[in-house]
Amino acid sequence: MDLATLKALKPAEYSEAADGYRSTAKMANAAKDDIENQIAVAMRTNLKGKAQEEASKQVALLGQNFHYIQTQCGLIGTALEAFSYELEAARRKLDTALAHAKTAGLTVNPDGSVTYPAGGEKSDDGKTPPGGTVSGLTDGTASAVGRQAARPPTSIPTPTTASPGTAPTSSPAPSRTPRKPTRSGHRSSEP
Repeated sequence: MDLATLKALKPAEYSEAADGYRSTAKMANAAKDDIENQIAVAMRTNLKGKAQEEASKQVALLGQNFHYIQTQCGLIGTALEAFSYELEAARRKLDTALAHAKTAGLTVNPDGSVTYPAGGEKSDDGKTPPGGTVSGLTDGTASAVGRQAARPPTSIPTPTTASPGTAPTSSPAPSRTPRKPTRSGHRSSEP
């Protein structure tokens, strides 16, 4: 991600989206309560027979669906609010670092590289060290994460290839060869 993109991020937009999800969760909660406390009760008291039983089951399922919407929207709203908070903290750190760089006479370029002026102690030959530009990450892990973040995904995983309780993947998991049992009942490491 480049500096211009980082500067353009607006944490408030994520907070506003969180408000929208929380509002939807409140509406779903109100609908669920109306279904369970008014509609279902009215059906049980005013209707009789097998049709009433089946209709009550369907209305109960509708109430469960609204409860699911309420829960999921609440979770999404919470996640978005937390993301907005963390993004705002990172944004403040970025702004502070940019201000410190400017105060120190450094120029932070749009690609994130830093240009520094000539200066420092004169070397043995009497020359002042020249200015220059530095870029990149010094830590190997940070460099790898930076390269990965800058590269667009080649494919988007689809949830249809995931097993219950696992993360979605775009390709099936590698098959494992079962191990043969040994005389002691333990499985050997040989196929």
